[in-house]
Amino acid sequence: MKNRILAYSSLCIWFIVAIFDIRFIEALFSTFYVGDFFTHIKNNLLGFCFDTTYTIPGALLVLPLYLLSSKIFPKATNTIFRILLCISLYIGLTLVSFYAKAQFPLDRILFLYSLSEIKETIINSGLAPWWMYLIYILYPIVFFYATKIQIELKKFVLIPVISIIALCGTIRITCYDNSIENLSYPEQCNKACYFVSSIIEGNTLNNFDKETIYKNAKTFHSYFPERIFKSQKCPFLHEKDTTSNLLPFFDLQEKKPNIVLIIVEGLAKENSGKYSTYTTATPFLDSLSEHALTWNNCLSVSQRTAGVLPGTLGALPFGRGGFMAYKKDAPDFYSLPKFLKENGYDFSFYYGGWCGFDDMSHFIDLQDGKQCFEKNYDTTSQRNNWGLLDKFLFKEAINNIDFSSEKPRFEVYMTLTSHDPWEYPQKEQYVSQYIEKTNEQKAKQNPDKIAAASYLYVDESIQQLIQDYSTHEGFENTIFIITGDHNFNINTFILERYHVPLIIWSPMLNRVKEIPAVVSHRDIPASITTMLSKQYNMKQPESVSWINSQLDTSSTFRSTTFAPQIDVSRNVVSMIYNQYYVYENTCYNIRYNKNRLQLHKVKEKALNDSIKNLLNTYKYLDLYVCSCNALIDSTNIYTSRKELVHKDFRNFRDYFPQGKLDTANIQDEYFNLLSFKLKSGHKLLGPFFTCQYTLANDTIVQDPMLVIKVTDTSSTQIFWEAYPIKMEYGTWQTFDFSNAMISLQQYNKKGNVLDLFIWNPKQIPFKITDLHVGISEVE
Repeated sequence: MKNRILAYSSLCIWFIVAIFDIRFIEALFSTFYVGDFFTHIKNNLLGFCFDTTYTIPGALLVLPLYLLSSKIFPKATNTIFRILLCISLYIGLTLVSFYAKAQFPLDRILFLYSLSEIKETIINSGLAPWWMYLIYILYPIVFFYATKIQIELKKFVLIPVISIIALCGTIRITCYDNSIENLSYPEQCNKACYFVSSIIEGNTLNNFDKETIYKNAKTFHSYFPERIFKSQKCPFLHEKDTTSNLLPFFDLQEKKPNIVLIIVEGLAKENSGKYSTYTTATPFLDSLSEHALTWNNCLSVSQRTAGVLPGTLGALPFGRGGFMAYKKDAPDFYSLPKFLKENGYDFSFYYGGWCGFDDMSHFIDLQDGKQCFEKNYDTTSQRNNWGLLDKFLFKEAINNIDFSSEKPRFEVYMTLTSHDPWEYPQKEQYVSQYIEKTNEQKAKQNPDKIAAASYLYVDESIQQLIQDYSTHEGFENTIFIITGDHNFNINTFILERYHVPLIIWSPMLNRVKEIPAVVSHRDIPASITTMLSKQYNMKQPESVSWINSQLDTSSTFRSTTFAPQIDVSRNVVSMIYNQYYVYENTCYNIRYNKNRLQLHKVKEKALNDSIKNLLNTYKYLDLYVCSCNALIDSTNIYTSRKELVHKDFRNFRDYFPQGKLDTANIQDEYFNLLSFKLKSGHKLLGPFFTCQYTLANDTIVQDPMLVIKVTDTSSTQIFWEAYPIKMEYGTWQTFDFSNAMISLQQYNKKGNVLDLFIWNPKQIPFKITDLHVGISEVE
């Protein structure tokens, strides 16, 4: 027994030595990408103290397993455990390598991406230097052979080991700090423990019973007395705004304006604008802001790109993993593109990369947007790893737009050139230009000058885009909205991680204003819809689900918005509520001093608890509305519907002679419901289908599906969607597909045929009754 314990203790000491070495390796890797080596060493030495306090309890827990194994496999146990320790070192080095590159610890976000997205990220992020791969491969192998040497636990070894452990424990207790002020915590934390704890936290389940939902809805509503809420079942639904903050700033023309939204990858206040932290790298945008509406304190809703489209287009909730991650299972929602399309606009989305990343393509499809340029460009001068370079994207877009069309346009651009690994044309020239600007302005230079200089390229691209627009018809009737999606630097002050520019410019602006009020990406949809509705009497639902106020145009600093935010793991961790900011368990007052946002802790315990309670209540309701399709009352989204065809299957004997009068026994592979010939000019179509059904026996292999199919005049299938009819034996269930509006507008050509049918590929026997089916259209 004694020898086995000594052997195990020797392995533990070797493992602690390895953990220390990995901390040194992490500092080395991090220094290659960004920062100062001695700063990284200091943070990792403190982190080693945290590692040790995790390792010792873990070793004690594993000891019984080692002793049992050594009794059963006396010769093999040491080798097995050495192999397991090597595997753990590979995992540790992987997590360290990820942190060094991304500058944030890997967490459960790994499981939110598909294999295709992970592959896309790895391929496009660029290769590490050869010596990193060498260390990664060789170190665990060296460790495996080193652990053959058993360390004798004599006094001269034992005393320093115990002293080091005691010192680490003391430092852990006195210095542990994961608060908002400790910007070094992501580097100091144990990467493996962080990864595991994020998975556990992310998989917390919620029970959405009626009593709890209504209780939380009532609590949430109490924080917004100015809103007239319509429902507890749909807790975010409230009466729309009727006045517009933006309208007084525009001399709008008789014709509806074109709207152009430009979202710049990674563009933050850190590198852009009059009050940038470092040398501003956007001279054109800076000059444009002098003739525009410019918000100095705009905050994004996400630390990564996944949140920007749902935020700017719909002020949408996040759910589990971000709204776009729900794909076609997203709850019914209303958005700026849906509003514009219902009122005669064309909606186009321009992105030079793979639109499947972050599930953007599904989100755009749900709003019937036209996706452009999702293709490969073989010419290396036109693209980098992520896709089409911004200048070429903009030029392709200009060539693609039909400027002669009478229909107003809503165009959304997402850039991608200013993305790690920062591959853009004439890089050395732009870096030199950035250094020269730093010297001229006597400003602070961004430590990552290659990343900062990429915005000089993007800035020129945007300038060229607007100049190209100015040569085409309709330019004088166009509104440009320019913002960033997030800050790349997440190891900075918490608000700076979300702090992005926001510029609205148009030839129709009647005045210029620099606005210090705090606003959010989520304020954009309400601002645009209200302005256009007010000016053009455009159709809009009576109730909307965005809680946000409009973009605040106050001349003095204030914060009146509501903006929950997600971190890199897509967890809701912070929130702006009026003048308060709550981050995890602490509430702060938002202040503005010397053109910088500042946070000051709220000392009143009751107020602190109240704001934290709002965040927790919102998090519950946010997940509820996404999980239970309770964001909006979809039956009341649209102003009116016209029924094109309606069919009731009341007499099933016409279809199944062997069945009862009001019930059909279905076991065929296909059950045709209706076939409808489309005409050009139909507006937004909504197939509807309701029934009662039950399984005929308790055998289920695959659920039947409701299928919507469109074929063209040559009988070629051009649209196909299937919706599972979930089966359960022993009870009659309701299938209701009556509220959703499936966008089929692009298929509304004369002679095309829309078919609805039940597809039962495994020919599962089930009974169906009270069946109603048809098609309606929005008027």
